[in-house]
Amino acid sequence: VAAPVAAEPEVATPEAAEPEVATPEAAEAPTPTDDPDDSVTIVGKAEDLAQVGGSAYVVGEAALEAFEYDDIHRVLDRVPGVAVRDEDGFGLRPNIGLRGVNSERSQKIALLEDGTLVAPAPYAAPAAYYFPQTTRMRAVEVFKGPASLEYGPNTIGGAVNLVTRDIPRKPLGEIDLAAGEFGFSKAHAWAGLTSGRWGLLAEGVRLSSTGFKQLDGGGDTGFIRQEAVLKGRWQSDPTADVYQRVDVKLSYASEGSNETYMGLSRADFERTPYRRYAASSEGRMDWTRWSGSVSHLVELGEGFRLKTVAYHHTLDRAWRKFNRFGPVGIETDPGAGSAIDAHRLLRADAGGQAAVYRRILSGEVDTAEVADGPADAVGAQDLMIGTNDRSLFSQGVESRASLDLSHGAVTQSLRAGLRLHRDGIERRHDESAYWMTSGRPTRRRDVPRLITRTNDDTALALAGHIADDVGLFDRVFIKPGVRVEWVHTRREDTTPRLEPFTAENSTLAVLPGASVFWQATDWLGVLGGVHRGFSPVAPGQPDGIDPETSTNYEGGLRLNLPWLKAEAIGYFTDYRNIVGNCTFSAGCDDTAAGEQFNGGEAWVYGVEAVVGARLGLPAQLDLSADLTYTYTHSEFRTDFSSSFPQWGQVRAGDQMPYLPQHQLFAGLGLSHPRFGVDVGARYTGEMRDEAGQGALAAAERIPDRVVVDLGARWHLTADDQLYGRVTNLLDEAYLVSLRPFGARPGRPRQVVVGYKHAFGG
Repeated sequence: VAAPVAAEPEVATPEAAEPEVATPEAAEAPTPTDDPDDSVTIVGKAEDLAQVGGSAYVVGEAALEAFEYDDIHRVLDRVPGVAVRDEDGFGLRPNIGLRGVNSERSQKIALLEDGTLVAPAPYAAPAAYYFPQTTRMRAVEVFKGPASLEYGPNTIGGAVNLVTRDIPRKPLGEIDLAAGEFGFSKAHAWAGLTSGRWGLLAEGVRLSSTGFKQLDGGGDTGFIRQEAVLKGRWQSDPTADVYQRVDVKLSYASEGSNETYMGLSRADFERTPYRRYAASSEGRMDWTRWSGSVSHLVELGEGFRLKTVAYHHTLDRAWRKFNRFGPVGIETDPGAGSAIDAHRLLRADAGGQAAVYRRILSGEVDTAEVADGPADAVGAQDLMIGTNDRSLFSQGVESRASLDLSHGAVTQSLRAGLRLHRDGIERRHDESAYWMTSGRPTRRRDVPRLITRTNDDTALALAGHIADDVGLFDRVFIKPGVRVEWVHTRREDTTPRLEPFTAENSTLAVLPGASVFWQATDWLGVLGGVHRGFSPVAPGQPDGIDPETSTNYEGGLRLNLPWLKAEAIGYFTDYRNIVGNCTFSAGCDDTAAGEQFNGGEAWVYGVEAVVGARLGLPAQLDLSADLTYTYTHSEFRTDFSSSFPQWGQVRAGDQMPYLPQHQLFAGLGLSHPRFGVDVGARYTGEMRDEAGQGALAAAERIPDRVVVDLGARWHLTADDQLYGRVTNLLDEAYLVSLRPFGARPGRPRQVVVGYKHAFGG
């Protein structure tokens, strides 16, 4: 729970001065294209950030434009306490974890856009297969610790809020065009205006690439992503005693990507890291998302504010991909062969039959027909390729109120919120048998398509919170608070191979927390906090599965000087029960996908440190330097056995997978009114592929790496700008994951150049 920080900035009026956008390094002046007063933020304004009783970090618009990133992973590389796991090299499906929570599909953190839940189904199926396009964001806010109680349902790690462009006060717009290696192209345009009491903004983005991986036999390995957003506004007279505003937001997004879950064997990765096996040629993800929201804001004088938003999102997605080899008990003839673990097959480089299976994946060897049995028998060497077809929805109504009760030297702001939410997912999964023939997968017409999973999951949640921000003599800021979550889930399973069943469960959680910030001197502050963390149980779980719960502690120091800002925060997460969520991307098959597993007690603790300096130089030059460091230690405190592939057989003392112990970001920038150059380097320590302790075996080790990016921009005129970006400047071929099937690379060096033209103003 943070010290007094406005949940939303004050309402803009035509006469109001525009405040600065908060960043931990320094306050960044807003561009004339935006109105920060009207944007929805969590962290608040620059003057509030220094008094947050916890870790709050904002990547502002200037920092986003320094590298013109279109990958949220690279944006978050500079944020302490964040661990990301790359997957496809472009950040199409982000894996984000905060303070040690599992990064798998970002499902253990609260994901928000303009303060509203944005995950496809945050309760019933929180895996974030949709993520808004980073290139249209004007700020990315990350906060951890007790403040997350206000933005559940997942309150252990924290929240990421994506702040979009607001309706400008006067006619403004911009066109942004870029092109680069791997067939990359970007077209981004927006325009908006306010006339009297009405405002309008339209924005569209299209990103595409032919991909940087080389598919055996040839083929496109890239993607096309599109988003369009329309915002409308009506507001009453800003000078009236009662101010009201109505905002409408409509959006459409789609993606078509030739993506796969398949990686390479370790030996093949060392030789040709950007290769893709022939067996992955059928990989294809298609999704479409529609979203709409209506919000109403009312202010009574300067003391009371109430905002209510109603929202509805839908996502339809279908991902066709290689699932596994041969029968594992879900075919018409379960005894027709033996299961082959594709993950372990590619993680190790054993010979014998293992080598034969790897050569089938690469197309060097054809599938062998079953020697005995019927002609339509599915053999152990058959490729099972299927489509995970899912439809998701998320809808709800949320109200947030704040009341100013300040008097004299005591400032007080009482905040409360209530949200009624419903979401759900329909799963329709299938598989078909293929033979590898002459280097290409060929569909077996003699084997019928198999339906492997059909279920409908829904969740209904009622959540409320109340928090009191109290400031004493502008020196001590105290914030107690509590969140209450009631969640009811239901699953109807009609999978053909199983007996139909219906399962329901309910959970009630009371989550208290408190934080304190003491301004010890004009330049030094001390902070601390404690809160109860919670993640709900997914639909359809057996009675023995418990919610994920923890007690979280943090404390630290904050230094705030005109030219230097620094922060060091230590945290300790004491899990009463840590829960594993089985997903395809984690390595689970269709028989276990969606299941949860109790992990018992666990500890995660570490240190987050930030240092940012700004120095004015002659000739209108400014030099900036930023350094962030994260140390993370994790360990399970109990022995248990789990079918969750990343855990398996766990012993007390085992460390968690895909969680580097050391992470470091160093940035250096030189800016001038006419140009700017920025360099950023990210060090990520080695990681485990599975839970374990002691020395890392070579087969399960993801090595440490250093990746350097370069960004530059040149203002031709006040309205025209050229920019460039080089990602992975040193062209390091680095391993990011062994999940779910084999070694997967990060993006190689890529050069992108672009042009922006602003109009209006």
